[in-house]
Amino acid sequence: MKGLVSNDEHPIKNGRVEATDLNGKVLATISLVDNARYRFDLPAGTSYPVILTAYPASGEEQLRVVVANPTPVNFDITSLTTAIAEKAKQMGGYTKKNLQRAAFEGVAMPDRDRTQAGFRGDPTKQFGGWH
Repeated sequence: MKGLVSNDEHPIKNGRVEATDLNGKVLATISLVDNARYRFDLPAGTSYPVILTAYPASGEEQLRVVVANPTPVNFDITSLTTAIAEKAKQMGGYTKKNLQRAAFEGVAMPDRDRTQAGFRGDPTKQFGGWH
């Protein structure tokens, strides 16, 4: 498991990242020393979801991401992932459904562009056509 730790303003280069289970049991810890990237392996047989929490040495706000399953292996820990985790927790817990819903609802989209189908107008001409 690996990723980058950053808040809205800058990478967090000093501190630590902890991986815990839903009961708070620490599964792995790594120190960040002049590097905002973390990398560690979780024990075999780890149950998901797993919570990755970054503790900046500067005392800034803790950041987290909730990992619902072991793939993919790249998980950045940011202010956005922290907001998604908090919203999912408020929805009743870190279930895959709550995490997906929190992520979807956390994406800013102007009201004028919201529709039942998720887009407005001719989708073949938006954003350069079909990709």
